[in-house]
Amino acid sequence: MATQPTTKELWLRFFDVDVKFGSDSPALLDLFGQAYARFQINPADARRRPYEFFVLSQPNQGRQPFLIIGRDVWPLPEPELMPGYVFQRVTATIGAQVNSHLLFHAGAVTTGGRAVLLAGDSFHGKTTLVMELVRRGFKFLSDETAAVSRASGQAAPFPCALRVRPGSLKLAGFTPDAITAPEWFGKKIVDIEQLKDNSVGRAAPIGHVVVLRRPNETDTASRDLVLVLDRVDDEFLADVKQIKGVSSLRVLERFQYPVIKLTADRRTLVYARIESLCDVHRILMLDIHTGAGTTPNFSGPADVRSITSSQATMELLQRFQGGFRSTVLQETGPTKLFLEMTRWLGAAKCFQLTTGPLPQMADVICKLVGYAG
Repeated sequence: MATQPTTKELWLRFFDVDVKFGSDSPALLDLFGQAYARFQINPADARRRPYEFFVLSQPNQGRQPFLIIGRDVWPLPEPELMPGYVFQRVTATIGAQVNSHLLFHAGAVTTGGRAVLLAGDSFHGKTTLVMELVRRGFKFLSDETAAVSRASGQAAPFPCALRVRPGSLKLAGFTPDAITAPEWFGKKIVDIEQLKDNSVGRAAPIGHVVVLRRPNETDTASRDLVLVLDRVDDEFLADVKQIKGVSSLRVLERFQYPVIKLTADRRTLVYARIESLCDVHRILMLDIHTGAGTTPNFSGPADVRSITSSQATMELLQRFQGGFRSTVLQETGPTKLFLEMTRWLGAAKCFQLTTGPLPQMADVICKLVGYAG
């Protein structure tokens, strides 16, 4: 009889949520440990019953690897996809469970005791812009997940390791070859203080919200969703087409895994419904991109204009990470959540920044916040 592989655990804290992540794969645990190094806690310090994840990468009798989330079991038919899928699933689940803070797909930095939120879809250069600002002297809160305290309205640190391409490191003025870090799907897993010492900031009131937008980006492009799935079938696609607000659904060709692109009138709600359908059809969502889903050339110019706090609130709400399972949404509902956000954004100065060359974009941010370097 085959011997069951030894399992180990990683304990993490995300604000008011404690997490126990276990696996029989030392490599997977090490990767997660480096990605979430600043969130690790000792088991004895847990404040509440942890939310549990477990990955069995080498089951007996030739069975497929699988991920357990609570009591839900998910098979992992493609071993090479396991790290990416597990990371995405864990992140989404944590975002839904956190109640003390609101989590948004945005970067965040601080200077002069005030926070700057950088909201933007995928492929708008948030991570590279955050690195450039940190290089210039701003403090780091996050490059991908901006966290805002519901009690104080302050932006809080959410210092996951950066997942960044070597080319982006070079663009932001860092030397990729000098940075010893593991790679994950072509990206380096880099703690921000590997790039610059003492660069993680503290919680701060929100002084500015800057929404990144591509030149000539249409309203339709800003409502696009591009989803990478492990498989699709006619029944699933038919169900997606029935979601209110979905249009222009098509399956993209020339990719290793199925990619569907659609336009959604209410993108956040549509994405939540698709998440639910994936659960029903037992389809794994491997990745999600919002907006155009392609890398821009950032040729410029980097123009800026003022927007209202209500517009900025709507932009952030479109990037809310809780999804349809969110305990916050279940508690408040969308209208109360909007009003809650407008209260702590009321004193912030809000802008839309058209993406351009990185130095120009950073110069604009510095000028907006009065940072001389």
